[in-house]
Amino acid sequence: MAALIDRLRIMVPLAWLLFAACAQAADCPQPSCFTGPVKVVVPFAAGSSNDVTARAWADRLSKNIDKPVIVENVTGAAGGPALKMVADSRPDSQTILVTSQSPITIAPNVTRFPVDPSKQLVPAALIAMNPQVLIVRAASEFKTVVELVRSLQAPPTPAHYGSSGRGSFSHLLGEQFALSAGIKANHVPYRGHNAAIADLTAGVLVFMVIDLNLLLPDINAGKVRALAVTGERRTSLAPQVPTFAESGYKDMTSSGWIGAFFPAGTHAAIVSRLNTENTRILANVEVQRQIITAGMEPGALGVSAFTALANADSARWATLARRANIRAE
Repeated sequence: MAALIDRLRIMVPLAWLLFAACAQAADCPQPSCFTGPVKVVVPFAAGSSNDVTARAWADRLSKNIDKPVIVENVTGAAGGPALKMVADSRPDSQTILVTSQSPITIAPNVTRFPVDPSKQLVPAALIAMNPQVLIVRAASEFKTVVELVRSLQAPPTPAHYGSSGRGSFSHLLGEQFALSAGIKANHVPYRGHNAAIADLTAGVLVFMVIDLNLLLPDINAGKVRALAVTGERRTSLAPQVPTFAESGYKDMTSSGWIGAFFPAGTHAAIVSRLNTENTRILANVEVQRQIITAGMEPGALGVSAFTALANADSARWATLARRANIRAE
């Protein structure tokens, strides 16, 4: 664990963090930011890795602003109810959405969704990155992405790959990999990842692309084999695993992430203030430890950069969903 945090400090130079944390935030309009209790809405179940990350972040935010910060889990319907709750809230800094990318960039593109995140929510801060990993069973003959692709390009094809559900992030990533590699692969959707992993280890499935944080214990225990991770660089969580780009698949860089959003109409100064507080939060070693323990990597971006990331991901998955005719169940 200490080694992971040391690598994190190399990735995010402490000098930059301190500079950003000490920078004077833009003055908030009247009434001032965070004048009372803040509600953080999380569209995932209590105890999940996303929830653990959100709670670690919210606890430090409370200490920073000296106000109560209450986490409320609003689950179900691909995150729609949680996003609608925040979108319908007053844009006064007192309600914040902390979510993964899926309800923001995927669900609106694969199902009827009650919120248009690009119009009804405002990106404020990137909190953590959640790399995705290509896995095969431990007994598989494939040791690299190149070996897997070479085999699947030759008869007999197609192979079967699994996901945690039709229209899920793992479904889209599996489809993107198949298209990028020029292979034919049948998608087999499961309700959650546990049954899919069981079929993978039994040899029913050939591969999956799924959240690294869900499989890291199994990878470290040798129960499944990791061939590649998404992202532009190797992850400190599993530095022995190469990136897709190292194997020649430069379009397989999209990782999962967790970020904070305000309702549309929130004053730019409030958004800027939260972004500054986020940098201070992620400079805290205990928060770093908790996020890493949850299987993610702390990561901060400015408001403009985070907005660009969310918009680019949404456009990417919308295009893929149309091309592959992907709709959620």
